[in-house]
Amino acid sequence: MYFENIEATCLNDEDSPWIPFGPVGDKVAVKYFNIDPIKGEVILVARNQPDIVQPKHHHTGQVIVYTISGSWKYKEHNWIARPGSVVYEVANSDHTPVIMAEGTVALNIVQGELHFFDDKNNIVAVETWRTHLDRYLKHCTDHGIKARDLTSFAAGHN
Repeated sequence: MYFENIEATCLNDEDSPWIPFGPVGDKVAVKYFNIDPIKGEVILVARNQPDIVQPKHHHTGQVIVYTISGSWKYKEHNWIARPGSVVYEVANSDHTPVIMAEGTVALNIVQGELHFFDDKNNIVAVETWRTHLDRYLKHCTDHGIKARDLTSFAAGHN
């Protein structure tokens, strides 16, 4: 197939459910838009409740975060991401997200694995494209939602 033959697709926000994000707890919910098992890439929107500090985590691949609303930072850096900010995280980096008083909504493009640490730097959870997909499918099954094929950008593709 040539790229000239691939149709543009529009994925609508209301077509994706908010799902609690396991490794961080019930204070973070995600909406999945695409999960690519070949590249190990996940495209999602994350919604964080106000005034939380997420567990420190390590990225094996690069991450791009576009802040839609609210503000947040990393303990390890001096900047604050606000609406319209794009944060580029290099592969093999560690961060501890701090969510400000108003909470956040942000688009995330995540490549590779995320390793979550406890306060003694022990790995307590590992997120991959597979764990994201399994979480989505379980949520859909548990809530009677017809699952979309998140491995395809085709609208309505099942």
